Amino acid sequence: MSKLACRCGNIISDSAYPCPTEGELTSQRDSERLYSESTQAIGAFVAALQTGQRDTWIRNFFLSGYPTHASNEAVISDIVSHFETKYRKSVAECDRCGRLWVQMHPGENQYRSYAPDEEGYAEILRGASKEFSSGSPSS
Repeated sequence: MSKLACRCGNIISDSAYPCPTEGELTSQRDSERLYSESTQAIGAFVAALQTGQRDTWIRNFFLSGYPTHASNEAVISDIVSHFETKYRKSVAECDRCGRLWVQMHPGENQYRSYAPDEEGYAEILRGASKEFSSGSPSS
């Protein structure tokens, strides 16, 4: 997205990362596909590791030029990212009016807006509540 002009006149920008006004949306159907396909691919990668076919698997799964010297952790992260890109839609919240802009289709630069019933910015995409920000839930 980079920058998006909101109907209220504000400019929404995702140039900072992590960005408090940006998030992702996945339908239940696509979430199931994402997890199913990514775990199958990770399983195939692990099988390739066990049989000494790591480099061949990487060349067959990723685009040419993908570094075969990447760590196993980086490869798994990139496998998950591959499927997230395929199934997740970007969401942006205007930090002036609170309007949500939802990507119409993953990978496409088309957004549809949804206006909240209440006025103003609600910070709904800011992140987890304080009790989860340390990485573990509080008791």
